Amino acid sequence: MQNAASDRWTRVRRALQTLGLVIGGLLLLQQVVNAVRAVVLSEVHLQHPEYLAAAIGMSTLAGGVQIIGWVLIMRRAGVRLSWLEAVRGYNLSFLPRYIPGSVWGYLSRSEWLWRYHQVAYTVSNAGSVLEVFFILLAGGIFSLAFGLPLLNINIGVVWLAGACLALIGIAFLVINKVPALLSPLEGPLANLLGAFPQITLIEFMVIFAIYVALWLCHGTMLFFLTESFGYTVASILRYVVIYYVAWSVGFLVLFVPAGVGIRDTLLSRLLGSLVPLQLSQATVLSVMARLSGLIGEIIWLSVSLFIARRTDFSRKEGTNTQ
Repeated sequence: MQNAASDRWTRVRRALQTLGLVIGGLLLLQQVVNAVRAVVLSEVHLQHPEYLAAAIGMSTLAGGVQIIGWVLIMRRAGVRLSWLEAVRGYNLSFLPRYIPGSVWGYLSRSEWLWRYHQVAYTVSNAGSVLEVFFILLAGGIFSLAFGLPLLNINIGVVWLAGACLALIGIAFLVINKVPALLSPLEGPLANLLGAFPQITLIEFMVIFAIYVALWLCHGTMLFFLTESFGYTVASILRYVVIYYVAWSVGFLVLFVPAGVGIRDTLLSRLLGSLVPLQLSQATVLSVMARLSGLIGEIIWLSVSLFIARRTDFSRKEGTNTQ
C-alpha cells in the first residue's frame, strides 16, 4: 500500500516537472518575442554589429561560468556530476523559473537530480541555497567595493578593503557554522541545514571568485551593448554594479517571473543616471540586455538538448546491442 502511494507521488512529481518545463519554455519564447518586438518598435540603429555579437557571447559565457560554480558547489556536497551531465540538466531543468514564484526552477532541478542521479532533495536544495548565496554575495561585495564611489561616498581604500574582507569572513563562518548550530532543530529546515557541506576557506574563495567572474561577464555584456549602438560608454566595473542591483531587485520580487519588467525598468533607470544615458538609449539597452541573456540561455538549452539526444541514443544503442 505504501509503495503504491509512493509510486503515485513519483508520477505526480514527474508530471508536474514536465508541465513546468513546458510552461517555462513557452514563457521563455514569449519573452524572446516581446524583446524582439520592443527592439523593432524602438527603431534603433545598430552601428557596430560585432559588439552586439560580443555581448551575446558574454551572456553565453556567463551561463557557462554559472554552471561551473554550481558544479563545484554540488561536488562539495558529494554529488559527482560529470561536466556533460551538468550541462545537460542545469538549464533544461531550470526552465520553470519563468513561472511566477521563482522557486519552481529550483524544485524542477531537484526533481531532475533525484530522478536521474538519485540525489536527495535536501542535498539538491542545499546546493541551490548555496548557489544563490554565492551569487548575491559575490555581486554584493563587488558592488560595495566599486559602487560606493558612484554615490560619491569615500571612506578610504583601507577601510573599504577591510569592510569587504570582514563581510567575506562573516559569510564564510555563516555557511560553515550556522547550519551546525541549528542542526539540533527538527523539521524540514533542520534537514536542509543538515545537508549543507563544510567548505574550506580555499574552496570558498575559489567559488567566490567564479561568481565574481559571472558578474564581470554581465558587466562586460552591457559594455559591449553600449558600444554596439555608439552610446556613451562607462567603465565595465560601473556596468557590473548597475546590472547587479537591477538583477537582485528583480530576483527578490517573487511574484514576477525572472524579474521581467521590474529588472528591465530599474536597469534603464540606473543606466540613465549612472552612465549617464538618455532615457530612450537606456531603455533600448535594458531591452537588448534582456534579449542577449535570452539568446545566451537558448544557446545553452540547445546544447543541453543535443547532449540529451546523443545520450539517450547511445543508451538505446547499448540496450539493442545487449
